[in-house]
Amino acid sequence: MTHRSGPCQDWSSRAESACVGAGAAINDWAMARLNDPETVAAIIRALRHVHGDDIARFMLTNGTTLAALLDVLLHAPLKNTEAAKLISRALRSGDFVVTPAFASPSHLTYIFDRPGSLRVVDVAVVTMSEGTFSSADIRLRLPPGDE
Repeated sequence: MTHRSGPCQDWSSRAESACVGAGAAINDWAMARLNDPETVAAIIRALRHVHGDDIARFMLTNGTTLAALLDVLLHAPLKNTEAAKLISRALRSGDFVVTPAFASPSHLTYIFDRPGSLRVVDVAVVTMSEGTFSSADIRLRLPPGDE
């Protein structure tokens, strides 16, 4: 892997490492840099599958809403339950900058297709002090490796 100077030169170094690992075993450097490299790699694979490399890169380095990420995961070749698990793991991994930063304890609420269904169609984050945030109100960004 080549070293890139400055933040967000093409892929951030964290995203680039995860992309290398998305097609093969994730290298030791990426394992040390990311808290959950498998989740990051799965998200990158899904973004690339649905939108292609350039848009995936843009979405990760500039940030995207949780709603847009969930939409990508639901349209990728993943089971619905795996897409929901990836959202949960991305939010708690610490690998992504999440905006707004939730100051109080929070709970991820799954919104299902219909009553009695186990098909997740959306998520929301409920906090004790700040109320409920819809997936459209939450942004995730993969920071450069030097952040």
